[in-house]
Amino acid sequence: MTPPLIEIRSASAEDAALLAGLNDSVHSVHALHRPDVFRARPAHREAGCSRLITDVWDFNKEAQAFYEAAGFAPVRHWLEQPLR
Repeated sequence: MTPPLIEIRSASAEDAALLAGLNDSVHSVHALHRPDVFRARPAHREAGCSRLITDVWDFNKEAQAFYEAAGFAPVRHWLEQPLR
C-alpha cells in the first residue's frame, strides 16, 4: 500500500505560535503521565492541521508507550550513523 501524499508548505509566524502551544500541551501531559487527557484542540484542526507527528528516542520505551496510549502509531524507524 502506498502512503498518501501530503503537501508540505513553509511554516508561518502563526504556525510557530500554534505549534509552540501544542508542544507545551504535549509535554505538560506527558509529564503528568496522562495520555488519556491529551487531545488535539479545535484550533489545531481549524488551522488546517490534519495530523500530529512526534518523535522519541529509540531507547525511551516509556515515551513510546505514552504516545501509543494517546493514539499515535509508529510510522517510520529512523537510523543514524554519526559522521566523524
